[in-house]
Amino acid sequence: MIDFDFTDSILTKQAATNKMREIVLSELIECFKTKYGDEAVSIVGNNEISVGRFTIKDGDGFLQEVNINLSPVVKPWEDNSRFHKYDRLTEEECYLSYKNSKE
Repeated sequence: MIDFDFTDSILTKQAATNKMREIVLSELIECFKTKYGDEAVSIVGNNEISVGRFTIKDGDGFLQEVNINLSPVVKPWEDNSRFHKYDRLTEEECYLSYKNSKE
């Protein structure tokens, strides 16, 4: 984990959010390039990457690349008037409960 300290008045929430997104995007790029090669990963926006991971044969018999795009979203870490604090473990628990109810 990387710790951010809000007792330093220079670090605003927006600056922290931008830095967190930048760090995660950089790590995702590195991870996917290591696993699939430099040619499979493209930066397609300020906060978005595209990974050419699959090919599929189209109706005419030509191979087409299928891309998976990722854009990291930093979730709120505290409650305020617009958002509730995001809790990853609670969200996972709710998802698993929902998924199990559908089986």
